[in-house]
Amino acid sequence: EVGVVRDIPRALKIIAAALLMILTVYAATYPWHMFPGFEGRPRRMSKRWLMLSSLVVIASVYILCILKEHPPSTYAHDAKWCILGIWLSTMIYQFYEAAKAWNSTMWGDFGLAFAISVDSVVLGWVVIMFQSRIRVLRASSKGFNSKFW
Repeated sequence: EVGVVRDIPRALKIIAAALLMILTVYAATYPWHMFPGFEGRPRRMSKRWLMLSSLVVIASVYILCILKEHPPSTYAHDAKWCILGIWLSTMIYQFYEAAKAWNSTMWGDFGLAFAISVDSVVLGWVVIMFQSRIRVLRASSKGFNSKFW
């Protein structure tokens, strides 16, 4: 496997991590401040604690991945992009939940459709990465001859 080395300055990585955390904190705490609004009076967002915890955990994992030094690897690079895709999907689900709380069916439908589309792309990417990792394990192990893989 050919490695990938990105010569991105550490300061730029820290700035990107800070921006990601600011966006995450705003989106994760949105159910408590609910502005700016879409239409009408908002109702309470039903999954606010779940969305808060999932956004913070996913953002933290991604930030740790981009700040951690690792050996050159296309697999690690692709894994970071997958985690970013999962974060983006979770942000879009938060948008969907907010649109639903504001009774905005147009934005809610758009958010749900877009989130499902992003999930599909990320899931395909994860499956491809999993299969490539299994191929490497199979090639390096003489005793691993499963007919299922």
